[in-house]
Amino acid sequence: PHIVQVNEYVDCFAFEPAGKFMLTFENEDRPGAISEVLEVLHQAGVNVASVNIAASKVAVDPKECLCFMSLDDDVSSKSMRALHSLDGLKRVSKIQL
Repeated sequence: PHIVQVNEYVDCFAFEPAGKFMLTFENEDRPGAISEVLEVLHQAGVNVASVNIAASKVAVDPKECLCFMSLDDDVSSKSMRALHSLDGLKRVSKIQL
């Protein structure tokens, strides 16, 4: 399966999930937004298999992106709480494949 469109993110990447888990979220399109997420995952020892990002086609301020991360490891409840507390992130979800 490939993910090619999600809601207003019509110019999406063609994304083939790899790994055992997936993390998805919307974030502000600003420098450092993804690195904050990667730092939380790094501290938890979660290996990221791939990262795919698509910008929204809807005019909002601040601009938003949709991110899908394929992960080799599960994200703990503690790490999910840390992700939910990051500024500029919303709709953080994990999926077991």
